[in-house]
Amino acid sequence: MKLVFPYLLIGVLCLGGSSCKKDDETTQAACTATSDVLMRANNWKGRVVFDSALNTYVVSYFVPGSIDSVYDGVVCSLPAELRQEGQLVTFSGQYRAYTGPVKPQFGGQQYYYLELTNVTAR
Repeated sequence: MKLVFPYLLIGVLCLGGSSCKKDDETTQAACTATSDVLMRANNWKGRVVFDSALNTYVVSYFVPGSIDSVYDGVVCSLPAELRQEGQLVTFSGQYRAYTGPVKPQFGGQQYYYLELTNVTAR
């Protein structure tokens, strides 16, 4: 029993470390994105959600008049106080083409890098 605990602890630390690394890589890509600006948001209303495929928080904007269209914006540095599942926000910024390896998880979902110029809780 004494030998099992150290191996279990090492396994948990390794898995936890790889999870954080993916999050860092995804947000770092958003910080350095130079892809084309595809659209701009001006005081749009969205929701902060944790995207398990990307392993990071994104700002989701549900496109008015659509059934399932969602723009998920991968943000460089979302303020810590807004990193809460379901947090409603008003935001402005520009959407850049997403070039990461993760594909959308459902038909109407689209990933973008989102450069925020303003974001507030609502």
